[in-house]
Amino acid sequence: MWGRTSGNIYVSRWNGSSFTAPLQINPSNVFAYVSSAEGPSIEARGDTVFVTFFSTPTSASKIYSIPSYDGGITWQDTVRVDNQSSLIPYTPDVAIGPGGDPFIAFEVSTSMLTTPDHLFSRSMDGGQTFTNEISVTDSAPGEPCECCPPNIMLKDSLVYVTYRNNVNNIRNFYTAVSTDYGNTFEEIVQIDNTNWLINGCPTQPADALVTTDSLFAVWMTLINTEPRITLGALDHTTRTARSNQVVDYQMTGMLTQRNPSIGGNEDTMAVAWEDTRANSNYDCYITFSLTGTNGLGDQIVRLSDSAVSVNGNQVTPHMDYASGIYHLVYQNAFTNSVIYRTATLSATGFENTIHPSMNLAFQNPMVNSRKLQITGHDGRQLTLNVMDLNGNVVWNKKSCDGEFVLPELIPAVYFISLFSESKATSYHKLLFLGQ
Repeated sequence: MWGRTSGNIYVSRWNGSSFTAPLQINPSNVFAYVSSAEGPSIEARGDTVFVTFFSTPTSASKIYSIPSYDGGITWQDTVRVDNQSSLIPYTPDVAIGPGGDPFIAFEVSTSMLTTPDHLFSRSMDGGQTFTNEISVTDSAPGEPCECCPPNIMLKDSLVYVTYRNNVNNIRNFYTAVSTDYGNTFEEIVQIDNTNWLINGCPTQPADALVTTDSLFAVWMTLINTEPRITLGALDHTTRTARSNQVVDYQMTGMLTQRNPSIGGNEDTMAVAWEDTRANSNYDCYITFSLTGTNGLGDQIVRLSDSAVSVNGNQVTPHMDYASGIYHLVYQNAFTNSVIYRTATLSATGFENTIHPSMNLAFQNPMVNSRKLQITGHDGRQLTLNVMDLNGNVVWNKKSCDGEFVLPELIPAVYFISLFSESKATSYHKLLFLGQ
């Protein structure tokens, strides 16, 4: 999903070998606010997808949600989220809760960006209507930073809204915590202790990751006069914050880092961001770890676009992780294109997963057959995972002969990921109809 400054929002779906033609999903008479710092937000769970945005003109903006219930093939009409009449709502972020209901956090202020606040609203009918919004910042000191978007994450009954706060121009990140699915936000935890003193909003949000025991967040702040990417964490049980760490701890000298994104699980983590170390122009960099946060910063990878020979062309990365695969999108500002890449982590590095010589042949939709045949692999051991729409592995198998026979699965849509010991992978969608 991406936006254009014309006010339109587009989506494109990966069909296993390429992306479908871009589809505009906002109505022609409802224009979305789109900039390099602020724009639409997307979240998916199975075939349920929500995109949320705020409209223009910004002096009278409204928060809208656009749902899809068939994996982004078709989209419903816009649904108004906010109930504001005096304050102006903007910069929404969306997460999907139990039963496929969207949870949305957004900011409000006056037209002069005074008295800002972060609000929360949820739907209890699959995104058709939304509850009256409540403030998530009531027990925090100071007031929210007036232009930094919130980040919303869910873990069972826990709802986290992470935002940049402003206490006499010290702009640290705080996390508002609800333990009852967002009915109340009874706790505020300061997760950022870098104490960036700045007389103005840096327009830089946090990105967050939820694991079994913690919330991890990354953000831009000032470290020794340099804008750097920093990581913090919050324990689910104790709701206490851990010490901050600079993600790229080995880097010294003059550089600017911004727009971080984090993905992974308890042990396998990666952080992407923009960085000016190459010719003082922005490019995307990634650090990765197989040992949780402890290994972040040990290895740094710069993304390269083989079609473009100049530096300074990669901005606004966003990363997600599922079933052993990192999915990364960013903008190539030189070609003005949205780029999608995938990679896997290994002990030796962050490796490209596309391996065109390894092919997986099978009947799709699969009926009266359960055989999958692999060609083009190098003879090493292969691992096949079959996952449901929520990413849960329902069956896996290892083989060296390049042939797999699936068990009798429940008729449904599945995802298949194929890994080889040489780190080549293949990823497919399967409709299983049974015998």
